[in-house]
Order: sequence, then C-alpha cells, then structure tokens
Amino acid sequence: MKSFAVAMLVLLVVLLPCVGANVQVESWRTENNVSVLYTQVPELEMVDMYLAFDAGSSRDGTKHGLSNLVSELILQGASDLNVDDFNEAIGLTGGILSSGSTSDMGYIKMRSLTEDANLEALMKLLKLALSSPRFDNSDVDRLVARTLIGLDYKKQSPAAVAQDELYAELFEGDPYGTPHEGTPESVKSITRDDVNNFFKEFYVAKNLNIAIVGAVTPRKAKAMAEEISSTLVSGAPAGKAFLPALKMTRGILIKRNFPSIQSHIRVGARGVERGHPDYFPLLVANHALGGNSLVSILFRSIREERGLAYSAYSYFSPKLRGGSLVAALQTDRESQEEALNVLDSSLKKLRLEGFSGKDIESAKDNLISGFPLRVDTNAEILNYLAMLGFYKLPIDYLETFAGNVGRVTLAEVSKVFNRYFSPEKLVTVIVGPNQDSDE
Repeated sequence: MKSFAVAMLVLLVVLLPCVGANVQVESWRTENNVSVLYTQVPELEMVDMYLAFDAGSSRDGTKHGLSNLVSELILQGASDLNVDDFNEAIGLTGGILSSGSTSDMGYIKMRSLTEDANLEALMKLLKLALSSPRFDNSDVDRLVARTLIGLDYKKQSPAAVAQDELYAELFEGDPYGTPHEGTPESVKSITRDDVNNFFKEFYVAKNLNIAIVGAVTPRKAKAMAEEISSTLVSGAPAGKAFLPALKMTRGILIKRNFPSIQSHIRVGARGVERGHPDYFPLLVANHALGGNSLVSILFRSIREERGLAYSAYSYFSPKLRGGSLVAALQTDRESQEEALNVLDSSLKKLRLEGFSGKDIESAKDNLISGFPLRVDTNAEILNYLAMLGFYKLPIDYLETFAGNVGRVTLAEVSKVFNRYFSPEKLVTVIVGPNQDSDE
C-alpha cells in the first residue's frame, strides 16, 4: 500500500494539467486571524499547502544562519517520534513534507493525496511538527556540521563568492548583506536553545500566511487552514525591519583572486520590493537588459556580437524590503577587460539614450506570453499564492499581471533604470584568476 501511494503521488506530480494564468483565488482569515489564499484545481485528487512564516534570515540577529537551521530542523522529528520514525510515518502517508528558508521567510510545504486517510495522517504529522518539534541535540549537531560543509563547498564556487561579496556591499549593515546560510563562525555558535527560542518567537500564528491549492472544496480548505492555525500559539508579529539608507558607492570595484578558469563578474544596485510603484517598470527593464534569455541586450552585445562571455544576463530580486538588480558575466580572464568595457558602454548608452522601443516591446511580449507557462502546475500556483500572501500583494495579481506589464511605457522603463542603475549606485565585483587589488 505504501509503495502504491508513493507511486500514485509521483504520477500525479508528472501529469498535472496546464491551468494557464486563469487562476481563481479565494481569500479569508482563520478564527485567529491567519491570512489564507486558496485555489481549487479539481482535475487530480491531490492537495498542496504552503505555510509561510515571517521567519527568514532577516530575523537572525547576530546568529546568522539560525533561521536556516530552524527551517531544516523543524521536520527532524516531533513529539515521541525521532527523525527516523517521523520520516517513516511521512512515507506511510504517501505524501510529502518539506521545509526551507529564504532571507524573508521560513516555510513548510505539504503535498498529499486527498483520500481522507492519507490527508488526515499527513496533517497530523504536520501539526505535531508545529506544536512539538524535538530539536534533539544530535540533530542540531548533525545539521550544524552539514551546514558547515555546505559553506565550505560554497567557498569553492566563484559565482557564489561574487554574489556574497556584492550583497555584502549593497546591503551593508542589514541582514540582507549576510548569506541566509550564515557564516562558519555564526553557525558554530548556534545552540539548541537558540533554535528553540527562534521557533517559539517566529513560528506563531501572527507570523503565518497559508496557501492551499488542489482538489479540495472551499469548505475542506477552510477546515485544513483552521486545523493548522489553531495548532499554533498566537504569538506576536515580527517587528518591522527597516532597510538602511542607500549609500552612494561611487562605483565601487571589488576584485578577488580565485583559482578558476573564468572570471565571474557582478554589477549590481539596490532595487525595489514587490508592490512598489517602480516594480513593473524595473521588471521590464531587467527583462530587456538581460533577463530575456537569448534576445536580451547584454547577450546580444557581449556574447552574440563579440563572443566575449560564456554567459551574459541580468536578474531582478525583489525582497520584503527593497531588492537588487544585477548584471552578470562569466568570461575568460583575457577577455575580462573588454567584456567589462562593453558592459559599461552598454549601460551608459541605456542611461543616456534610453531603451529602444523594439527591446521593450520584445521584453513585454515575452513576459506576458510566458506567464501562463509559469503557473501551469499546482506547485507553481501554490508558490505564487504564497508569494501574494506573504508579500501582501493584491489578490488579483495573477489576473492583472499581463495588464500591468502591458501598461509599462518606454519612458517609464528608461526613467527607473536611470534612477536605480546610475553610476554612483553601482557595485562591481570580479572574482577570478590574477585579479589586482580593489580599486
């Protein structure tokens, strides 16, 4: 029975239907005021639930990496079930429980067949994890050791080193400037008491948003949300954190020697959060700059026309408080200076002359036409609903996405790009072989 249930769940994951962007979202609050977003997808007998807590690394304080450790430990046994017993019990349900964290949130995901016996058994285990996680010292020690191995491995990645150096400078004095996994020194200092205290403070009802997607009725979804929210203590909402004022960087250049074949380059600036008036213009600007895969400005000017880089792209990372816009290159050391010069000249031209209408229309068309493909499974819809709830975005965000992108004008894109990607706000990080000292 166990193997059959697991096989069926895997099959359902593979065969999820394409639902497009026409997602009907319902919202309500539980009796203890937890926000819930729900979409019914009745085609297949499964249900997904996402619990998003305001418990990311921005809440770590001086114990960097604490939120990451708590999110991993929360499913490592509960009540009288140790980690092995707990995992075996999950397997018997044919469902999945997983957890993790970001700089903004700690989360738990549940996926189950809708058969009453399977769903009730998995819900029981989830409630146990929320009400009485074990946090055994042996598990704390084991995951601390595993985290330290991961941090050591991360040091061997020039791309990861470049990213961490960039964020440390862009978000100096803010938790966003420290990797959410923490540092070796901070992780080694974390104790079981730290884990337990963090869980008690932040994994509470007033810090929670719930998203539910699947073949359950609104009545059943409401019952599930009530079960979860009533399991938690009410607690207090996490205090509002403020992003330090943006300093003028004067175009800081940071170079780090690294025994790699290629140089990894990041040029970044602070951006905006979701819901900010400049969000959609900046989203379109990034897509035209380097987020639109093979037809972006950076790919065309640096790789396609000149062959100076293995990769040339950009990414826009909005967070709960602000965010970042980053241009990235991976190039041979011999091509590094020329690639940087082309990047600088491309950015300067965009600031002085603005984007072309063709590039912006192409970016908008790609964002709009590609959007339904990003919400074509239960899991993807679930992630969107969790994002809407956690970041307090309008309930019709999915429905209005295409219109919001379509209304962005060429003038708006050029204006916001100049505002956020001006030379005095940029930080450039180069990690690779034979680098000179910082300039």
